[in-house]
Amino acid sequence: MSMRYASTKRAHGFCDRCGFRADLKDMKTELVEGRPNNLLVCPTCWDPDHPQNWLGRVRVDDPQALRNPRPDPALEESREIPP
Repeated sequence: MSMRYASTKRAHGFCDRCGFRADLKDMKTELVEGRPNNLLVCPTCWDPDHPQNWLGRVRVDDPQALRNPRPDPALEESREIPP
């Protein structure tokens, strides 16, 4: 025998953060560092997971130096003041 649950249009729940009643279909699971923490929160309390929580987990390649640089040979000549 299967257990039946209330339909979503009539089901209400209480927000785990503020305690106010909200429709169960509108409530969302809160995420911290990409993992759910088993809190159901209402749409006004729900915050998306902040990108700074992912620092150090995403590889960032931002090279600053050049390999075998070749400076402009005419650079020094262009800096000389003609007599």
